[in-house]
Amino acid sequence: LLNQEGYVAECSGDNIFIVKNGQVKTPATYVGLLDGVTRNEVIKIAHKQGIPLEETVFTRYELFTADEVFLTGTAAE
Repeated sequence: LLNQEGYVAECSGDNIFIVKNGQVKTPATYVGLLDGVTRNEVIKIAHKQGIPLEETVFTRYELFTADEVFLTGTAAE
C-alpha cells in the first residue's frame, strides 16, 4: 500500500522490507505504517548482525527493482 505521497508504506497486514545491493530498507514509521513487533525484531537482529538497514522512504520503482523483497507480520505465515 502507498501513503498519500505515493511512497511504499506497508502491506495490508504486514510490514515490507526490500534488499538492494546488500542494503536492507524498510519504510520509516513517519510514512504512516503500523510499527510492528516483528518489524522491530528484524531491525534489531539486522543491527546485531551488522547488516546495513535503513528506515527511509522508497518508491514503487525501488520496490520493483529490488534484489529481494520480504514481509514481516506476527500473523503472517
